[in-house]
Amino acid sequence: MYKFKKFQKKTSLIWGLTGNISSGKSTVLKKLRMRGFYTINADEIVRRSYLEDHEFIEEIMGTFHTIETSQVLKQILKDEKLWQKLDNITKQFIVPKIFDEVLCRYGEFRFIIVEIPLLFEFFLQEYFDFLVLISADSAIAKKRSTKNSLVYQKFKDRQMCDDKKMENSDFIIKNNTSNHVLNEKITYLEKTIKTYV
Repeated sequence: MYKFKKFQKKTSLIWGLTGNISSGKSTVLKKLRMRGFYTINADEIVRRSYLEDHEFIEEIMGTFHTIETSQVLKQILKDEKLWQKLDNITKQFIVPKIFDEVLCRYGEFRFIIVEIPLLFEFFLQEYFDFLVLISADSAIAKKRSTKNSLVYQKFKDRQMCDDKKMENSDFIIKNNTSNHVLNEKITYLEKTIKTYV
């Protein structure tokens, strides 16, 4: 599907970064960006699409009769079929944009780190050279979450469990303690990534 998988000479290594709700994946991505890595954030692409992509907006309006994300959230929490439709819209519009950006930057940066919350759920593993899983114990993730407990649980129930993701990940960061410890783990990950030159 995406041309960079067919390149004979790999000029960039693409790292997929994922994790379940409130595991800290966005925090890790931000810290890697601050260390000089080129990063792509799926949530940022979604936010831009709600503002700029007329076809995406039309699809959301046609399905949910609103483009207010809070209202879309209310609807999918009540109706699993609508949630599945939102997943399909994400696959149709957001996933191609993510990889279009990868292609655009391919060769410009040695390492491209892409955060996709539903990387495994959307079966995107094959498009990455390495996979990094950010994992947190459920009780800790729930405490960190900005969502109420019902919403948190609904999101968590729709995601693949960490044990299965760990089996298919190249690197795992357990994010259960302090920011200091997380920084140490990111430093180790950074050194590991840079060995692949």
